[in-house]
Amino acid sequence: MPGSKYEHIDVRGNDFEVIPFGAGRRICPGMSMGISMVQLMVAALVHGFDWELPA
Repeated sequence: MPGSKYEHIDVRGNDFEVIPFGAGRRICPGMSMGISMVQLMVAALVHGFDWELPA
């Protein structure tokens, strides 16, 4: 999130604060698919709601 203290964190194994998919030679082969699926699910949730501006 912009402005948070974890804004610079990369989940692809470059930062040791958060390593959800492993790092180096032991990195998860499904990492790119997992990240794509999370983006797809968030997009589907956003698309599924009826958005309106407050009147």
